[in-house]
Amino acid sequence: MKWAHQWRCALRLAARDATRHRTRTILAAALVSLPVAWMVVATTEEAGAPSTREDALAAVPGGVQALVVATASSRDDRPVRQDPESVGTHDWRVSNDPDELPATAAELSAVLPSQDRLVQVWSSAQLLATTGTDLAPGQESPAGEDMVPDTASARLSTAQLHESGPQGLSLLLPPLTTGSPPADATEAVVSSALAEQLGVTTGDKVTFVVPTLTIWIDDPFAATITQTGRTGEVMQGSQRAYQVVGVADSQLPQAWTTQGWVAGSTAASPHGIPAQYLVVGDEPVTWDHAKAANRLQAVVTSRYVLTHYPPKSELYANDEVSEQVVVGLITVVLAIVTGSLLVLFLVTPAFAVSVDQSRRTLGLAAAAGAGPHDLRRLLTTQGIVVGLAGGALGCVLGVAGAVFTPVNGTVITDDTPLVDLGVRFAWWIFPLAVGVAAAIGMVASAGAAHRASRLHPVDALKDRPAPPRPGRRRWALGGPVLVAAGVGAGALNLALAPVARPFVLVLLLLAVIALVVTGLVLVVRSVADLGAHLAHRLPVAPRLAVRDAADHQSRFVPAALAVLMTTGLASFTAVMVGSTTADEQTRTVTMTVPGHLTLSVRQPVSEAFDRLVLSDVVDVLATELPVSGHEPVFAVEQWGDDASPVVLVAQQVPDLCPRGTEPDDASRILGAPLRCTRPKDPDGRSSSTYATPWWAGFDLMVMSGDAMRASGLPGADGAGATLDAGGVVVRDATLVSDGTVRVGLVATDEWTGEELDEVVALPGAFVQGTADLVVSPATAQSLGVRFFYVGEYVASDTLSSAQLARAQALVAARTNYVRLTAPDHRHTWGRSSVALVPIATLVAVAILATAICLALAKTQVRRDMATMHAVGAPRRFLRRFSLTQAVVVLVAGVPLGVASGIALGVFQVAWLRTAGERGELGAWIHTVVMWPVQAGIMLAVVVAGLLTGVLLGQPPRELVRRSID
Repeated sequence: MKWAHQWRCALRLAARDATRHRTRTILAAALVSLPVAWMVVATTEEAGAPSTREDALAAVPGGVQALVVATASSRDDRPVRQDPESVGTHDWRVSNDPDELPATAAELSAVLPSQDRLVQVWSSAQLLATTGTDLAPGQESPAGEDMVPDTASARLSTAQLHESGPQGLSLLLPPLTTGSPPADATEAVVSSALAEQLGVTTGDKVTFVVPTLTIWIDDPFAATITQTGRTGEVMQGSQRAYQVVGVADSQLPQAWTTQGWVAGSTAASPHGIPAQYLVVGDEPVTWDHAKAANRLQAVVTSRYVLTHYPPKSELYANDEVSEQVVVGLITVVLAIVTGSLLVLFLVTPAFAVSVDQSRRTLGLAAAAGAGPHDLRRLLTTQGIVVGLAGGALGCVLGVAGAVFTPVNGTVITDDTPLVDLGVRFAWWIFPLAVGVAAAIGMVASAGAAHRASRLHPVDALKDRPAPPRPGRRRWALGGPVLVAAGVGAGALNLALAPVARPFVLVLLLLAVIALVVTGLVLVVRSVADLGAHLAHRLPVAPRLAVRDAADHQSRFVPAALAVLMTTGLASFTAVMVGSTTADEQTRTVTMTVPGHLTLSVRQPVSEAFDRLVLSDVVDVLATELPVSGHEPVFAVEQWGDDASPVVLVAQQVPDLCPRGTEPDDASRILGAPLRCTRPKDPDGRSSSTYATPWWAGFDLMVMSGDAMRASGLPGADGAGATLDAGGVVVRDATLVSDGTVRVGLVATDEWTGEELDEVVALPGAFVQGTADLVVSPATAQSLGVRFFYVGEYVASDTLSSAQLARAQALVAARTNYVRLTAPDHRHTWGRSSVALVPIATLVAVAILATAICLALAKTQVRRDMATMHAVGAPRRFLRRFSLTQAVVVLVAGVPLGVASGIALGVFQVAWLRTAGERGELGAWIHTVVMWPVQAGIMLAVVVAGLLTGVLLGQPPRELVRRSID
């Protein structure tokens, strides 16, 4: 067919040209690969710990057909929509209702194979295991009693206890390394991991303690999403000792015994507690059996189903798939748009160079009868081929980038691995990315193809330069005008952010981007024209370099824009990283400053026990660090059966703001000059985050003045004096008026959140980062507030980063029961230097784009360098000429890029600050540009570009022949 013949000829000529100019082809493909790699990394998903068939099979003990967990869910709900790999209620879609009972063994037997039988298993919630009690094996007592006075925290660990009958234990127990199975409920087998942590072996004694539930775990929803449901709640506050009769080969801290303690406790209060069974017999449990059990709200993990996986048509349709697909598509679209803009600027110079290098070939083709469509097809084919090659390379780089960078959504700390294999890819992104790369290559070559179709055969054969386009100077002011219009649209966007609909704001944002990008394109073009106009005042080498940029704007302008865009993205990211960190700091209840420590237990047992453990840890820290002591911290429970009869609530100063307005975030958080704004949406009010180990909430904390001083917070010394004098401390500056705070005494069983009764004025102080309201123990007691122990401030000098790391290591080596928290906001960019990885990555892309664009320019000016050398230009002149070309590209791209990135970042923070008045977008009080980082970005790109110019400016040894093609 005619069209196939035409494309075949175009492909043959394109392949010939790509091979002849392989350097240009490789560089162009490398440019295409960069945004494609970004697309792949952007669509990488966090793998977390998904259930796999191997993991599920490993959870089914040998000799067992299936595991069945009957959840305590309402039978009126739809069936449990489990996956074959689901194990128990580890799947977040499965939960328990505290008012429901699980399916009975008889009900489950009716839907499972008739020849199989069910063996029940009981599992505890997370327990504490210790050797520091005087309890006899089989003896029970309230948690924390009968503790040995010198109990060391080194003999504490967390563990889970499993119970069953003799047959169930024989199936559950891993191979024993020593000892024998338990004979009764006074004996237990411990795992090798637990034995190592506790330092026990056969013949020793171990006590399991059920901690008191915290307010978080006492929440019905939080308690029911776990596999053990309300088991921890019904057993809380108790402990039981066992004789160790064996050690099993297991790397998890757990233990096994015969049914008794857990089974008896859950039988007394079975609501909201799932029932666990082993299916034993010779008949396999099929997927039909599992789906029948699902109607009883039971989850089945079957050996047969996992080894004979059901077809996709028989699996449950995931209701979340549609939402996940939408979110994924949005991510892909954003990545494609960003990558497309970047690649158009990056790759266009390659095809501009291709047209200039192929002028005679194109002229010959035109003279031989090729029409404009044929010439366009030749360049378009080159674009498609380069796009396909770059897309394949980009996929490889994207996979490497996802593996060698932190997983998406990971909070970056010093412990974040730089190599992370726990990622999974949306595999459909690979063919999509390659296809998009081919399309982008075709679009990027469109401008060059259009210029090629307009070549006059005589001009092309004689290598005459194309005549300048008329009217170019008329657009000299177009760039600044469009940029100014974009700024105006941005200001309008900010003005409408609190009231306009999101759709309108998005349209305005697109208008801002379109106006600014178009304006920058014209600005860069005008810079080239202005440089050529003023070039007569420059020395010879700079003059030639500037005129070369003006004469080859199809190459120079996209190259400068590529440098501008990549540098701008790095600068924008720096602004957002710094501002995000500042926003986190201003809204976070840290309770301490960097260099100071707080300690708490992961689950409370009793005040005496917890104090003993934390005091022991402080003594350990004092052996190597400048630790002088510790101060206790207490909290007030406002809800539940153990709630304090009275709580304290700080009241806003009357008439502080006009009716219908309230203090803004800056006034509240920083104590800045008062500014009143309209109230936020109650459902969208910004809430503080907590960077402390305490689990009791932060509405009301109780501590002494010494504890406040140990925090190291700004103003803590004066606040400590206020507490000692019977006053209060708040973290909302607008609550303090003339040195006092109005505090209301409220009965917890009567308060509805409205007006306060019995308001008293107490001496008050403002401390940023502390709890909502802080009082001393003496003041709390005098007002009738009941409080309980939650942790310790560690009194010490300001510790260095190395000392903080050593403190973490000492606590980890001592016990996993204690949590140490040390806020780390030493850097404007976040918790650690790892947070700079995204910025460094973008800087690397900017450097690479600069180097490749300069290398492409070198392939085009090689002929001119040959001519200059032939007429007597020395090599140092040619090196200076090449270096000046790099300077021209950098001058046109880097300053504008950094300025644009900073401006966009400032606009983004301002938009978030304004829009945040009606939702949970944060306070965004500070705009942190991170000037040292911005200077580093500019310096890195400029130095790398100059070095590239120097390296590429080395003239070849042989400059004796001038070759056009």
